Amino acid sequence: MTRPLFSVIIPAYNCGEVIGRVLEALKKQTVGAEGIEVIVADDASTDGTRAAVERFAKDGSVKYLRNEERLGSGVARNRGLDAAQGTYIMFLDADNVPEKDCLEQHLDFHRRFPGPQMAVLGNPKFPADINTTPLMRLDDVGLAFRRLKHGDICGWADFSSMNISLKKAFIASSQARFDEKIFARTIGFEDTDLGFRLHKKGLKIVYNEKAVSHHYHFRTPAQFLEKVRRYGEAFRIWLGSGDKEILKETAFISRFLPERGPKLSVRYARYAAQKIFINDLTINALLSLAKKTEQNSEAVSSFLYRRFFNYYFHKGYYSNVIS
Repeated sequence: MTRPLFSVIIPAYNCGEVIGRVLEALKKQTVGAEGIEVIVADDASTDGTRAAVERFAKDGSVKYLRNEERLGSGVARNRGLDAAQGTYIMFLDADNVPEKDCLEQHLDFHRRFPGPQMAVLGNPKFPADINTTPLMRLDDVGLAFRRLKHGDICGWADFSSMNISLKKAFIASSQARFDEKIFARTIGFEDTDLGFRLHKKGLKIVYNEKAVSHHYHFRTPAQFLEKVRRYGEAFRIWLGSGDKEILKETAFISRFLPERGPKLSVRYARYAAQKIFINDLTINALLSLAKKTEQNSEAVSSFLYRRFFNYYFHKGYYSNVIS
């Protein structure tokens, strides 16, 4: 059997409405379906995910793995890694539909940057066929990459399994996997943790803005803020239980915890002002205002949701109970 160029690893949980589009798009890639091994690791979905994937698994275009209980996306990705045979490993989210030349763009950059330690970060965007809201744009994971230029070498904190590819030989030699212990009860920062550990092994990430995928993931305000709270919990657990060398990355930590950074900075000044105006006594009224202004005052709504992100992240970080 010919070794595939790519093993595309997709962790899945209750994404039955969109994962079929992802798998269909992978069958139509310009690199040729015969060069792609697609592995879906289903983390005990309870919706139509299994039925959607098995439709593709029947013709052999998808390898379907399933956890019978929820173990987390890191476990799912590790199962995919164990089964992968490709020269390149690509991590792709189950709600991220690649454009037809997405993998070809990844391959082009791997050939331009052949070093074993080089990874290629793709460009996740919101689909053109939807109307975005301020909350959706704030929840856009790809927003962090808008500051990058095509061909930029990224920092380790840009490692994102939403749309990224690495040489399998580098992963194998690094003996790197997603940490299943630290992130077993949390969501968030498992990518960042792996990126940091791979960085210490020599990982370099290059950004290819032409490797486009479209992110079909929408949350209600309540879902978004709960996610942010849990990200705060995950950040605390990671800093306390993960690689202790991360504690030396003070610039990175202060992005999320301004109180851990220099007090004479714009970030800290904004944080201090926010604590005065956004607190447990005012949050419900401000949430109501943000919801009302979503349609008629986008600037106000966007401003408030950004402040809520900080409030709920800190609420999660400084909580004592992990839910």
